[in-house]
Amino acid sequence: MMITVSLSAAEFRALQRIAQARTDYLDGMEPEELLRCFVGDLTDSSYTGGSDERMYAWQWMERRFGPRERVSAAEYEPISVRYPNLNKQSSEIPDYFDRALGLVPGNEKGAQK
Repeated sequence: MMITVSLSAAEFRALQRIAQARTDYLDGMEPEELLRCFVGDLTDSSYTGGSDERMYAWQWMERRFGPRERVSAAEYEPISVRYPNLNKQSSEIPDYFDRALGLVPGNEKGAQK
């Protein structure tokens, strides 16, 4: 699915400068990838950077738009579903480097390399 985000020319240029300045991340990145990674942290997708990044993304979301809405028991996602590795030994849990190297199935980013 493709989603279009409307930005002013000044906003896009600023986003482009921010993305390109991430020289620790290869030779910078494109604005689309920066946004994809932020969304990955917010949605816990394969583009997430890890638990701290997810926590800070949600903290930003709650500061910007208010706290999460209450969820009824019928809609609640159990913690074991949200965090399937919760009860696993740390040696069994894929880490950031496993994802980056494409050692975790279903990782589109790792599969490109």
